[in-house]
Amino acid sequence: HMRLLFVSSAFPRPDEPARAPYNLRLCEALADGPEVIVVSPLPWTRWTRAARGQHQVGRLYNVRYPLFLYPPGVLRDTHAWCLRSSIRRAVRTAIRDTLPDAVVSYWTYPDGAAAAAIAHEMRAPAVMIVGGSDVAVLAQQPRHRVRIVRTLGRADAVVTTSRSLRDAIEELG
Repeated sequence: HMRLLFVSSAFPRPDEPARAPYNLRLCEALADGPEVIVVSPLPWTRWTRAARGQHQVGRLYNVRYPLFLYPPGVLRDTHAWCLRSSIRRAVRTAIRDTLPDAVVSYWTYPDGAAAAAIAHEMRAPAVMIVGGSDVAVLAQQPRHRVRIVRTLGRADAVVTTSRSLRDAIEELG
C-alpha cells in the first residue's frame, strides 16, 4: 500500500472548484491504489480562513490549502524557499503518522523545487510532472531557464504530458 504526497498550486480551490481538473483526476486515479495526500498552497491574495484544515475534494479526503506567502513580482529566486516554508506545517500535519513513499509535484518552479526539497528531507523520491508552459515557454527565457534546469536536476523522476515536452527537457540537459 503506497502513500503519496502531491504538492501543487494547480489544483481545485475552495474559491475556484473548476481549477486544474487534470490534477484532481490524476490524484483520484492514484487514490485507487496508493493513499494520496494533497497540499495545494493558496497565494496570500486568495487565501481565506475557510481554506484552513483538511478538506474533501472529489473522492480525496486529505486536501490541505496552506497560505503561500511570497513577494509578488519580485525576488522570484526566493519563491521556492517561500513555498517550502509556507507549506511545511501543512505537510507535517498531513503526514503525522506515516512518511510518504514519494512526493509528486506538478509545475516545475516553485512547486517542484519546494516539493523536491521536502522529499529529500524525508528521504523520499521526488517526482515532477511537467505540464507545459513551465518548460515550453518559461525555460526559453534566460532568467527562468537556470531556475528550471536546476529544479529538474533535483527530481528523481520527471514525467511529461507530451513527447514534445520530453524533447524540450532533453534539450535543456
